[in-house]
Amino acid sequence: MAKKVLCVDLGNVLFKFDSSPLKKLMRRPVGFQGFLENCEAYDAGQVDLWDFFCRVKHYFKNRVYQAEFLKAYSDCLVGTHYPMFYALLRLKEAGRARLACITDNNPFCMALTAIKSPEIFELFREGDRDQFIISYRLRSLKKFGNPFIQAYSEFGFSPGEAAYVDDVQKNLDAAVDFARYDRDACFLYKIGSMRNHAQFLKFLDKYFPA
Repeated sequence: MAKKVLCVDLGNVLFKFDSSPLKKLMRRPVGFQGFLENCEAYDAGQVDLWDFFCRVKHYFKNRVYQAEFLKAYSDCLVGTHYPMFYALLRLKEAGRARLACITDNNPFCMALTAIKSPEIFELFREGDRDQFIISYRLRSLKKFGNPFIQAYSEFGFSPGEAAYVDDVQKNLDAAVDFARYDRDACFLYKIGSMRNHAQFLKFLDKYFPA
């Protein structure tokens, strides 16, 4: 069944995120898992940036000041993943799909994304309105399903009209289990794989035919 709307994750799908600058500051590899767990609270809008830093600073090797932490965190945000960007741009310009972004994200990373990759925001603009569902605004993460439900409520489409691409399987599962997206129309993206990207292009041809 052809779809009308393609919902797209941001991090490591359309925008490259490299965790190595933060990992270099870590006391031990397990520290990054602790960082990610606390990052979920920040992405969910439960803490602000200062509280987030206070929660994670004990994972670092030595005394790390906020400025050093923020520099490393910002260095993790690399920039636009252009193979995906141009695939989406061609899809939109050909009128084959409307695009919406559903992302677990926080104010710091969203601001840096806008600075480093403003072209991404043009992809998700319809008229005078941006088509973004961001976890911190909603105060709920994708794994709980609410952002997916909010997307088709706010942007006016049904689950059966949409496809979804994400780099995390549990998010795809949530889209299916909580928000009734078609499982076959959910694509697991692997940013470092040319083969996976080629499969994604076939996925677009299947669900958004020219």
